[in-house]
Amino acid sequence: MSLLENLKTIEAAVDAPFRALTTDQAFMLEAVKLTDFAQYFLNLAVSLAGTPLQAETGFTKRRAIVMGHVVRIEKLYDAFRYHASRHAL
Repeated sequence: MSLLENLKTIEAAVDAPFRALTTDQAFMLEAVKLTDFAQYFLNLAVSLAGTPLQAETGFTKRRAIVMGHVVRIEKLYDAFRYHASRHAL
């Protein structure tokens, strides 16, 4: 799927009303779906942030700190999805 199609899919999913979250499993399915969207936007932002020059020379100290936080957020999303999909939460 293209970027525009992905964004339209996310927009439709976010604009749609929530189902009744009566069970823990229903809640976790919605939470995982929303974190998938958040992680997609995070990956998109990271891919747009770099330049070819930064690929060769690296980041400044300040940008490296910010990118470290982005990596940490990415790992937290991955860990949440892993544990939620295995019903370990």
